[in-house]
Amino acid sequence: MVKLFSILLLIPLVTFAQKYTKTLELDISKSGLEPKNINFSDDAIYLDEKNALTISKKEM
Repeated sequence: MVKLFSILLLIPLVTFAQKYTKTLELDISKSGLEPKNINFSDDAIYLDEKNALTISKKEM
């Protein structure tokens, strides 16, 4: 009886949670200065094929 009650209680919660969708809204300017390409490697981050950030194990 307890299992049946808990199942009947959880099913509506799961179905309602799956119906809620909202797109991610980012406040990004449309000036054209945004990077077109972002790449990651083990020790660096590249924006538009240019090294933007280098991380070394020594700095960690």
